[in-house]
Amino acid sequence: MNTCLKKIIYAILIIVIIFAAYKLINNKNTNNEEVLYPAINDELISELEEGKKTYLFDSEGVLNEYLAKTYPDSKFEVKDKKDSGNTIIYNISLADKDKDLELSLKQKEIELNKEKLNIWVVTDGKEITNK
Repeated sequence: MNTCLKKIIYAILIIVIIFAAYKLINNKNTNNEEVLYPAINDELISELEEGKKTYLFDSEGVLNEYLAKTYPDSKFEVKDKKDSGNTIIYNISLADKDKDLELSLKQKEIELNKEKLNIWVVTDGKEITNK
């Protein structure tokens, strides 16, 4: 291969590496937290646009639905609720288990029918074993 072709290939590789690094850095700076529930995808957006799953606009509705799916046979009681605007931390007692839960819910902005709205999502959950 001639040296001119090698230089072009190296230049392209460098550009690709810089672009990939830029994307990684930007993704980390957006502080996108992992959403445990619900999965925000095109199917969910479609269901919301059709008027389904309206409980996602209410933090307690999301809490109840998440607990029903995660602990289907358990009865639970909210022991404490710390509300700081767009974040709520619930302390939950599972009546038939020897553990409590601490669940963090946050508002997540989505676009429905060209309008920006907030839904509640579960972003963190910790089980606390009672002794």
